[in-house]
Amino acid sequence: DLGVPIYPGAQFDGRMSAALSQGDDTGDYYVYTTADGLEQVTSFYERATGKTGQRSPAGVLIVVQGQGFFPDLGVTVQPNGGGMYPASVKAVITIRKKR
Repeated sequence: DLGVPIYPGAQFDGRMSAALSQGDDTGDYYVYTTADGLEQVTSFYERATGKTGQRSPAGVLIVVQGQGFFPDLGVTVQPNGGGMYPASVKAVITIRKKR
């Protein structure tokens, strides 16, 4: 149980999830990709959590539990940039959950 729903139709990226989790001693990361846009995904998580996301040029952070940039439970939604994923991927969703 991640504490938040998985975005409908999102694809899990186990490799990136493992890499991010290995680099953080206090939390685990679950990375998903979707062909849906940033605002659509953000709206889904804002409705699901009842929280308003903090928008920046890098994307949106929705703090579900805790505070700061590395909350106990948070969802980050970012546009696919830098060629890391195919062009069909429009948004990258990262759920961070404290261990």
